[in-house]
Amino acid sequence: MVPENPIKNTYFGETHVHTSFSLDAYIGSARLTPSDAYRFAKGQPVSVNNVQRRIGRPLDFAAISVHAEFLGEMLSTQIPSAPGHYQEAAGSTLLAIPHNSNGSKGLMFEPIDNAGNPITREYAERRAKWEPLIEMMQIKGNSETHPGVSPNDEFANFENAESIAAFSERFFRTDGFVRWAATKGLDYEQKLGANPWKLGFIGGTDNHNGTPSDVDEATYNGSHGVADGTIEQRREGEIDGWLLGPDANPGSLAGVWASKNTLGAIFDAMQSRETFATSGPRIQPRFFGGAILQSNNDPVKLVMDGYANGVPMGGSLTALNGPPNFAVHALKDPIGANLDRVQIIKGWVDVGGSPQERIIDVVWSRDRVPDVNGKLPPIGNTVDPETSTYSNANGAAELFGHWTDDDFDPGQHALYYMRVIEIPTPRWTTYDAVRHGLPLLEDVAVWI
Repeated sequence: MVPENPIKNTYFGETHVHTSFSLDAYIGSARLTPSDAYRFAKGQPVSVNNVQRRIGRPLDFAAISVHAEFLGEMLSTQIPSAPGHYQEAAGSTLLAIPHNSNGSKGLMFEPIDNAGNPITREYAERRAKWEPLIEMMQIKGNSETHPGVSPNDEFANFENAESIAAFSERFFRTDGFVRWAATKGLDYEQKLGANPWKLGFIGGTDNHNGTPSDVDEATYNGSHGVADGTIEQRREGEIDGWLLGPDANPGSLAGVWASKNTLGAIFDAMQSRETFATSGPRIQPRFFGGAILQSNNDPVKLVMDGYANGVPMGGSLTALNGPPNFAVHALKDPIGANLDRVQIIKGWVDVGGSPQERIIDVVWSRDRVPDVNGKLPPIGNTVDPETSTYSNANGAAELFGHWTDDDFDPGQHALYYMRVIEIPTPRWTTYDAVRHGLPLLEDVAVWI
């Protein structure tokens, strides 16, 4: 019997990894099978590009989710034929997690269906049913937002993988980013009665080596086989016509809040969108919204109050006659960097249907005071580029916060999500340069 926790545990895992069963991964030299990938996820060693790899901490769950097209084709003479695909009518439960909206050329969130017709309520309901989640970040960049989309967001430049715009006409578009789309969905909800992009957030890697959640910046050794398997390729090459090597990142981690670590409980958490993405660290964020939530610095009481008197991340706030309030709690990665701050991002659409946003610093570490414009001074930076080290002299291990939206309009749909920022740490390119005795790359971030 698997133990069950009524106030839920956080579980970390991978939902987007390729093995040798994937056509493009096989062509790129991947030879690990799904069985090998699961062994890696459990903490066992595997060989990638003739280098032994081992995940630092085993995962709680993993799903091998290679492309459906040509599944197993490259190994068809060595393995039994792949099982057929099922529709819900056969009794299966399933969902889809779109990824890389930053490189979708606007197609992921276009205002028409595949036949070229304007989005209808039926289409919006279908998207909402099958796509409750979206992958916020992976090795080909962060899809949250971009400085050109969110000029007032000081963290909008995080791992944008700018060189994507130089390949296959994947120039950055406003309608290619998750924040814009999730907010624009509110416009469709008001006009059609259904929201096609009511999205929870989750992380993934798109790793093509068969190594799930190999996301440690300090030990990153590439993610796409021969395309970035050497230090020279990571510094000077490109990844399969997608982006330049230095613009890639190790990918992100999927986090879920579930009552127990079983397939059913993890899947239920995904369907209800009680999920989150991290850029690699095992941060534990908790986010509740409601009408009468209390300010609380006890994690158990905060969660119990949140479930009893509000809704968790992924939930819907309805029938509010007054301003909603929000409770946030963030716990640092036990072996990672301290926390800088916790923010809430609010999104809504104006009378013309255009997405609007506001970024709120809810709680932060150290005794910093916002300036006259409300901007919080930056946390100190302890990164030493010559040794690729940092210290936890700044920041906090844990942050609690409470915020009330006094600008709330009961007649206007809005969304809110939580963002946790760590103190600066070395980027993988810095670790790589120091490890190989090479100079730092020009025009590439030293820390993140």
